[in-house]
Amino acid sequence: MLLVALAPLLLSATPLDAQRARPRRGRPAATAAPSITDETRGKLASSDPAQLEEALMELVVVGTPEVSDLIAERLRRGLPRASVVHVVETLGVLGHGNAGPALIEVALVHRHADVRAAAVRAVQSCRPPDAAVAVRARLSDPAASVRAAAAVALGGLGDHDAVEALFQVLDRNLYEAAPSLASLVRESEIGQLTAYVGRLPFDVMSPALTELLARDDISERRKLDLIAQLQELGTSEVKVFLEDLADSIPAQGRDARVRQAAMDAAMRIVD
Repeated sequence: MLLVALAPLLLSATPLDAQRARPRRGRPAATAAPSITDETRGKLASSDPAQLEEALMELVVVGTPEVSDLIAERLRRGLPRASVVHVVETLGVLGHGNAGPALIEVALVHRHADVRAAAVRAVQSCRPPDAAVAVRARLSDPAASVRAAAAVALGGLGDHDAVEALFQVLDRNLYEAAPSLASLVRESEIGQLTAYVGRLPFDVMSPALTELLARDDISERRKLDLIAQLQELGTSEVKVFLEDLADSIPAQGRDARVRQAAMDAAMRIVD
């Protein structure tokens, strides 16, 4: 009966009336940005590795440059051995340039190699102004793990000034230098790098070759010459590499001729 009585009113209601009658949705309450609590500061000051780890997890959630300042200062004051690498890695995760001085002045020259290697990766992530120069110096580190990390990081930092030094360490069998060189060399320097094909194990050179052949700033002519060089090598490893290369390049596009050349070269290599 109530619906029957209200029917004339409902039928005569305008769209505006209906809009006014709808319940209004409230805006969601603004969520306060995470902040650094006194409790977290206390944990960071602790010499207990468990407390320090909790502090680092809480600070990563905040994630501001102020957090990196706090953690960098804690690194400078000295840490339990069990916490040093985690602290350095956390600065790398945060990736703020203001952590650079502490990483370079403290962690990159730490007496333990695992800390220095972690510091190299963190400096690459944070990219402070002197990152490339500081990392380049680690190519002569006494620990192989640190030299390897430095070679990788220099490629990530795009440090063309490191090319000569990377060739020198590649000559000393620091194989991680090869892919970094492939990302850094200019077209006129490619021949110096590809001269290592056949001299070094192919599985060492294949990541570097993949990088070279994927670069948009390398001319088609240079890529075709490289494929011809690989065909002359004629090993089963090269055949598989060329087949995989052809599969990775779209049939249509700027590298279509490179794709076809890779397919043809692979077919000419006898298993």
